[in-house]
Amino acid sequence: MKAKSSACNKVISKHKLEGMDITEGSKRYGGNMTIYAAVLQKYSKEIRSLLENIKDIDEERFYNYKISIGKIKEVGFYIYANHIAETAKGLEYAASNGELGYVKMHTPPFLKTTNEFLDQLDAVLAEIKATNCKPGKAKPAGDLLLKLHTACSNYDVEEADAIVEELKKYRYYSDGGLVDWLYENVELTNFAQIEQKLKEVGA
Repeated sequence: MKAKSSACNKVISKHKLEGMDITEGSKRYGGNMTIYAAVLQKYSKEIRSLLENIKDIDEERFYNYKISIGKIKEVGFYIYANHIAETAKGLEYAASNGELGYVKMHTPPFLKTTNEFLDQLDAVLAEIKATNCKPGKAKPAGDLLLKLHTACSNYDVEEADAIVEELKKYRYYSDGGLVDWLYENVELTNFAQIEQKLKEVGA
């Protein structure tokens, strides 16, 4: 397990992502680069989704802009992507003060630099995935599958998301791609299909 963690450390630490403090970010997860990489992947997707909400700016959509740019700021600070967070903070402040002209002028370059940063980040995460840094298990834990079945039955999105994130911390030798399938379908909130699938595997 230590060897796998070391492999992850080497991959992620050799990249210098401008405006992001990888060392400090990993400390939030006890220096475990495998967990940190999984978190970064999740938040990369979230930021990209939020960027779509701030592409078109006018008075009618200004309120939604303020909400989305505020979330980008929060996520940026959380993952220690400080350059993104600080720029988003400035745009949020301008939006809160009704400075539509300023926001229109400075949002396009923010979109460009943030998308470029996310492209670099995703490339690092893809390399980590190819390195297969995760510790291995034969099959996913039965208790987690049972909890996931319950979460899906109750349509508890937050709980289901937390469970699949826990499942994705490992690579499996003989799960037949089950965990990857569960992860994708939790993302799509296909809970009825997940319940059926878990019944089929005896969870």
